[in-house]
Amino acid sequence: MDASEQSHEVFQVAQRQGWYVGIPLYDVRRRRWQQFAYENTKRAPVGRRSREWTVVGQTEEECVREMARCLHAISEGREPT
Repeated sequence: MDASEQSHEVFQVAQRQGWYVGIPLYDVRRRRWQQFAYENTKRAPVGRRSREWTVVGQTEEECVREMARCLHAISEGREPT
């Protein structure tokens, strides 16, 4: 299984666990890719959600791999570092 298939599998598991994973977007001003995810099972209070995660990368692939790594850690009950 290659890295893109592994990332796709991690995203599917995260979605089944109630996470919404956004698409990677390129920030022209900062010249980097970013992607966000948040837990969709709890109603969001005003302001920042209690469980949300944002990653950045120099390439789209790097960004997606980093998000997959973080979601994998979260699904195992660990804090991504």
